[in-house]
Amino acid sequence: MPSAPAAPSAGYHPRPASNQLKEIVEENIEELLQVWDERFRDTYGPLHRRVRTVLEDFLRCGDVHFGFVRLKCCNPECPKKSERIVPYSCRGRGLCPSCGQKRALAWAERMVGEVLPIVPYRQLVFTIPDPLRGCPPPQPSSSTAPSTETSAG
Repeated sequence: MPSAPAAPSAGYHPRPASNQLKEIVEENIEELLQVWDERFRDTYGPLHRRVRTVLEDFLRCGDVHFGFVRLKCCNPECPKKSERIVPYSCRGRGLCPSCGQKRALAWAERMVGEVLPIVPYRQLVFTIPDPLRGCPPPQPSSSTAPSTETSAG
């Protein structure tokens, strides 16, 4: 039976409302949307609606102007009765580094807590050299291959 969902990881820290990636997207999104059809449509097709949504959600992520939750301790024994404002996140995993990290940490905690047994693990990585990647797999020789011929009798 699965255990209760893991609490949010101590390793996750929401990013500030602005960062370098967000500034780059903010500065260039309008130009991208204006020139997509003339420069990229023939090669990549029309700009998918989901791409526009992901970019716009990313720009709103962590900004209190687009919504927030007000948290206040209601424990009567708590000495600090402070409030905390937590802005909404985009919950994206492709573009947003903060939300992507949060999702990855939550997934890893779930795997460790609910799926993977408590045993030591070892990861092995096998690589195939570039010249061999396009080669077809070896075929069994005719002497070891099972016969597909049937005898007519």
